[in-house]
Order: sequence, then C-alpha cells, then structure tokens
Amino acid sequence: MSDEELKRKLAERYAAWDRRRQEIFLAEVASWLTLEGRGTYIPGGMDLADAPRMRKINEAVHRILGHLTALMAGSEERRPDNVMIDLIVDLFRDVGANPQRLFEFPRDRLPR
Repeated sequence: MSDEELKRKLAERYAAWDRRRQEIFLAEVASWLTLEGRGTYIPGGMDLADAPRMRKINEAVHRILGHLTALMAGSEERRPDNVMIDLIVDLFRDVGANPQRLFEFPRDRLPR
C-alpha cells in the first residue's frame, strides 16, 4: 500500500472515531514509540547505541502528546485530523517504524 493510500485510510478511520477513541489511539501510539526508543539503549548501561534515532523518537512522542493534550483540552488550535495522521505516518517512517502498525491501534480497551 502506498503512503498516500495508507494516510487516507488511517485518516478516514481516525475521523470516524469519537474524541475518546482518538485520545486512546494517540496515547497508545506514543506509548508504543517509547518502547521503540528502548531499542536505542546500550544494554546494561545508560548510554545510547543510536542517539539520532532516539532523538527522532522523542520528537515523534512530543508531537503526538502535544496533539493529545490539545484534543483532551478541547482546544480548537490543533492540527486537523488528516494532517495529524499524515504527520504520524511520516514520523513513523522517520524513526524507522512500519506505519502499517498504526492499524493495530487503538487496542480493544473501549467498546466500539
């Protein structure tokens, strides 16, 4: 699937959810990225094996949590849904994660 098709499908899916489900999606994606960040550590120490990747992951988590905060606060000053999904797909590519994984979220923690 092309990135454009992936973005379109994810944006349609995201737009169809209520605000609470969108919040869960964003929180789970940010949480998953922190686990990806662990892969940049040198085992048994405090140093990083891949500092540039860790920095990209940190930036991705920052942007996602910033949007989540604005969404939870009911702020109208946030990115439109489709722009946020495009950004998340691009951030996944940038950190070396497969954006197809985004279809795994949100996990079934809320009734549909």
